[in-house]
Amino acid sequence: MNKRIALIVLALLLCASLSVFGAEKKSKTIPWMASYNQAGQLNGYLSAGIDGWGVAASAGAEIIIGEFDIGGVPLSWGVMGRGLIGLPLFYGYAGIDYGAAGLATLHWGVDFGASTKFDVYAGLGAGVMGNYWTPFAIAFSQFAGVSWFLNDNLTLIVEDGYFNGFGYLSGWLSYWGVGVQVKL
Repeated sequence: MNKRIALIVLALLLCASLSVFGAEKKSKTIPWMASYNQAGQLNGYLSAGIDGWGVAASAGAEIIIGEFDIGGVPLSWGVMGRGLIGLPLFYGYAGIDYGAAGLATLHWGVDFGASTKFDVYAGLGAGVMGNYWTPFAIAFSQFAGVSWFLNDNLTLIVEDGYFNGFGYLSGWLSYWGVGVQVKL
């Protein structure tokens, strides 16, 4: 068990050492478009808000795999693991809403000046979810949001998430939250 933890810590340190914080790649054709992520960069997410039935919180981590350009627009992509837990306070039933997913992500940045730098991100994937009506289901999932840079390593985020279960015990969870993204 200790070897497994040591390998995970070593992998996270390697990913963090590959990242170069604050490096911005500007578009050569459209001056206000930029990419704020580099291959190997590790991002952490934490947000709180509401789901369809009450209050909820979400946390996750993402590693940026690569960068590419489409028509001079710099984009970056990666993989993310996200979790969601909610307390259904609005409808008076007992239980906990939950969701967990692995997602492929895409980032697109804009730079309108010193204090107006934004990164738009979206992720699609699969995971599991459960709520009062659906105790467990395999689910399609998505998370998307906008990050506003406070400095090179810290952003405020506004995001949404959605889990849609498949099969006989299908159900859904939706989430809207505000929080922070940190470059680790």
